[in-house]
Amino acid sequence: MKILVSLLTTLVVFSISNNAHALLTFEQKTEWNQKLAGCQKDCYVLAQQFMTVFKKNYPTAMFQLDPLAQTTLLYIHSYTLNPEVTTDHGGFWSALASSNMAVNLVAPVLTAHEEDATKEDFAKVTPEQWILDAELALNTAVALGKPVIVKGFSLGGLLASYLAAKYPNKVTKLILGSPAVMITQRADNVTCLAKTKIVHGIATLFYPAGSSQENIDYYDRFLFGSCALGDTILKIRGEFPEPMTPYSEANDAYHEQQMRQVALFARHIKVPTLMVYSESDNAVDASALETFAKNLPKAKLIVYTKDREIDHVGATYNHSNSNGGDTFGQIVKFMEE
Repeated sequence: MKILVSLLTTLVVFSISNNAHALLTFEQKTEWNQKLAGCQKDCYVLAQQFMTVFKKNYPTAMFQLDPLAQTTLLYIHSYTLNPEVTTDHGGFWSALASSNMAVNLVAPVLTAHEEDATKEDFAKVTPEQWILDAELALNTAVALGKPVIVKGFSLGGLLASYLAAKYPNKVTKLILGSPAVMITQRADNVTCLAKTKIVHGIATLFYPAGSSQENIDYYDRFLFGSCALGDTILKIRGEFPEPMTPYSEANDAYHEQQMRQVALFARHIKVPTLMVYSESDNAVDASALETFAKNLPKAKLIVYTKDREIDHVGATYNHSNSNGGDTFGQIVKFMEE
């Protein structure tokens, strides 16, 4: 929270006590979403009420209200992380603080990404839960009464893209970091291993020598949730349809069909978009990222070329891009335009 508080001393930052918290059910989130989406009066107050309830139950969520704000930034975090872990994104908030831009912040926690979430929690997640999380966050941001910019990384980028495509009247700009529009074959190889009950044994193949227990727990969670990740990608892309044939390793046309669907998905995003990605991405299919970027109707691109050897995470956290520019400065400039 220190980075956020340092932005402006007049910020209203939502904090909590150390009391025990209870997670909101799908039904409770749906009820809040309907209230916020249909709000006609005193919407700012309603949004504050929801943020207070959410912060109490999800301590790593981050909300701030700036009385001078001209825009609201909705930030959707990546798979297996949470807003508190990814607060500065390698310098993004520092760049924003050095600008003259005042913003509200809405940064929710996706289902199964709470601090005490287990790998079993990940195994139970459905695409509908993450989509509801994103829509609820968007309606909260809209209720604050300022234009909304949506920013997302990886899974967060996928959900952010979905929001921009489906609700163009609610999203004014979109900022994407390596959006998970299609996972790599390496990621495909671990998809849905949770159902085989041998995840831990297989996951050890991904552990670097001497991994800490913390790293092992992280990879376990990653693999246990891979079903939900893959299912969410297909469900969201399916909202902007080209019918998909069932997956078959022998079906050479499957990859091409996926690429066409990635392109169709991108064409539904009509809002100005800044996208950062790497040609050396090791988690999201690099060719799919390129296809997605080229089919965005109003896109500005920051591309890390293969010779930079920037991976999936590095594309979002790196300070400089392949053109020698300041990535974070360019993102802030895009927000200000």
